[in-house]
Amino acid sequence: MRPSFTQEAGDSLRLKQLIKLILTNISHNKTRTFLTTLGVIVGTATIFLVVAIGKGSEDQVNAQYSRLNVGTIMISAAQRGSVADPLTKDDAAQLMESANIAEAYPVLRGQGDINYTNYSSRSSYQAILPGFQDSNNLVIEQGRALEEEDEEKKSRVAVLGAELAHLLTDGNPSEIVGQSISISGRKFEVIGIFERVGDAGGQGSYDDSAFIAYTVGEKYLLGTRLTPPLLYKPQD
Repeated sequence: MRPSFTQEAGDSLRLKQLIKLILTNISHNKTRTFLTTLGVIVGTATIFLVVAIGKGSEDQVNAQYSRLNVGTIMISAAQRGSVADPLTKDDAAQLMESANIAEAYPVLRGQGDINYTNYSSRSSYQAILPGFQDSNNLVIEQGRALEEEDEEKKSRVAVLGAELAHLLTDGNPSEIVGQSISISGRKFEVIGIFERVGDAGGQGSYDDSAFIAYTVGEKYLLGTRLTPPLLYKPQD
C-alpha cells in the first residue's frame, strides 16, 4: 500500500522538528559543540598526519633499500692454507653462462695512500669494469663514470666515493674533478664523484673508495699477484 499524503506530511514534520531540536541543543551547548567539533577535526587531522608520515617513512626506507646491494653476491677465493685459488675475468665469464645469473664482474681491491695537494688518506681502491657501477647503484653526482673506452685504452682515470672526495678537498669536492691525484704513487685524473650511498653491506662502504679501470688496476697497481673477488647478481 502506498503511503498517504498525511503520512508523508507527518514524516516531513517530524524531520523538521528533529532538525529544530538539534539546532536548539547546539545553540544551548555551544562550548560542548565546539569541543566535540574540534575533537573530530583534530582526530581526523591526526589520522591523515599519521598515514602521511607512515607513507613518507615507507618511501624513504624503500629508497634506501633500493640502493643496497641486496641482490648482489660476492664470491671470494677459497683458501688452502695461506694460498688462495685465483679468480679471474674468465671465471666471471663462466658465471655468465648460467641462466640463473644476470651479471658477473671481477673486482681487484687494494689499499694505499691516496693524495691530493696537501691532503692524504689511507683508503681502499677498486679496479672494476664499467658495468659494475650500474650493477651496484653507483650514481654520478659530478663529472662522469668509468666507461668502456677507459677500459680499452687503459686510461689512468678515477672516480671517487663521496666521503673520500670530501676528505681530500677539506669539504669542497667539486674542485677535485679534472685534477690529478696519486694512488699508491701512481697518478690518476679524477673524472667524477659518486653520490653518497652509505654502507654497502659485506662489501664495506663505497663512499670511502676510489674506482679505476680494471685493466689499469691489474697493470699498474694490483697485478695478478692478488686474488680478485667476483661479484654477481642472480636473475630475478
